[in-house]
Amino acid sequence: MLRRAFGKIGLEPRLYSVCDGAEAIDYLAGKGRFADRREFPLPDLMLLDLKMPRRDGFDVLTWIRTQPAFRALRVIVLTGYPDSHAIEQAYELGAASFLQKPVDFVEFPHLIQSMQHFCISAPAAVASAVSPSAARAN
Repeated sequence: MLRRAFGKIGLEPRLYSVCDGAEAIDYLAGKGRFADRREFPLPDLMLLDLKMPRRDGFDVLTWIRTQPAFRALRVIVLTGYPDSHAIEQAYELGAASFLQKPVDFVEFPHLIQSMQHFCISAPAAVASAVSPSAARAN
């Protein structure tokens, strides 16, 4: 779904997605199947879902901010159910932005356009840690 939304507004970044929080950390750490950085480059921007199996988005964000190599990584937190506590916690953990996921595809291009001020461009690598259902939609 994200891939289609980027394409709809004329952007074609390299998107890499994982199915859960543990895989997101493995991807960033270059562990296991993610060891080849030519195949799995480090992202310039990370779109992070809060509701993921195994390790949630808060766990992933906490891990990112404890790694010196990723302190400058821009992380945009996406969630379907924002609440003031979650927003505050995401910012305290170092999120660059917090956005609510649209309910349907028609709104996804608008979400992508609202992220453009974070320097998304066609050649940028974007890692997307998404829930399994969203990953299947890509």
